[in-house]
Amino acid sequence: PALVKALLESTTAELAECLRTGSAPAGVDGAIWQEWRFTFQEHLALYGHAVYNLDFASPVPADDPTAQLETVKFYLRGQGTDPHERQRLL
Repeated sequence: PALVKALLESTTAELAECLRTGSAPAGVDGAIWQEWRFTFQEHLALYGHAVYNLDFASPVPADDPTAQLETVKFYLRGQGTDPHERQRLL
C-alpha cells in the first residue's frame, strides 16, 4: 500500500529521480522500493529501447521512463484495461 500511495502521489519527475538514484520515495520501505525498482529496470532493459517515433532527438523509455511511469499510474488508478482481455475481444 505504501508503494502504491507513493507511485500515485509523487510527481513523475520525483519517481524518475528515485529510480535513477535508488533512494525510496518518502514513506516507502527501502527493500520494497528496491524490489520494485529492479523489476521496473528489468522491464526497461527488455522493452525500453523501443522507438515510438522516428525523431532521433526523442529519448527512448530506457533513457527517460516518464511515459512508462505515467502508464503505471494510469493502471493503478484503475483507468487501464487488461490488454489480454482487450485482445480476446477483438
